[in-house]
Amino acid sequence: MDLAPLRTSRDFRFLFSSRTVTLLGTQAADFALLVQAERLTGSAFDLGLLGAVELVPLMVCGRYGGTDRRP
Repeated sequence: MDLAPLRTSRDFRFLFSSRTVTLLGTQAADFALLVQAERLTGSAFDLGLLGAVELVPLMVCGRYGGTDRRP
């Protein structure tokens, strides 16, 4: 991995840092949602259903909103 942009570009360091903090915050919120659902319902089925409900839009919309990988 080329880390030169992190050393040479102040703007890239800010961008990289903000993206990292955003990613960690998003992951923490997703985890907290699952923990809260488990504590409220106590049901493994409800947890799996919540995971599926979160996953389906990512898979459907990701196909159309993602990058174009055609040669």
